[in-house]
Amino acid sequence: MVDNPHLSIKVFKVLGEKIVDLQERLEAQILNNTYEQIIKLLIRLGELHGEKQEDGTVLLKADFTNKDLANMIGTTRETVSRTLTKMKKDELITTDSNGNMILVPDVLMDELV
Repeated sequence: MVDNPHLSIKVFKVLGEKIVDLQERLEAQILNNTYEQIIKLLIRLGELHGEKQEDGTVLLKADFTNKDLANMIGTTRETVSRTLTKMKKDELITTDSNGNMILVPDVLMDELV
């Protein structure tokens, strides 16, 4: 690392981003209820793994099971399932025929206020 300072800078940048992400996730777990945690998780996953559509929505592929989502925020699969069903009924999220989630980040952010 001494011989390659550019590599060192990149490593520290990645580590710094990881620390900030973990800090935000810990803060969300402590300060937010499960509903808010799921919303924040969906927004974060949309930013990291989603495909931004022309209409402003974000397509989040069905790569994550409810169990995966539950493990990410420390809750149960059943709680995630109930919450996602409620969010669909309230038209906060939709799904396409392939089971992919369609998110509108601004609408989800409004739920957190």
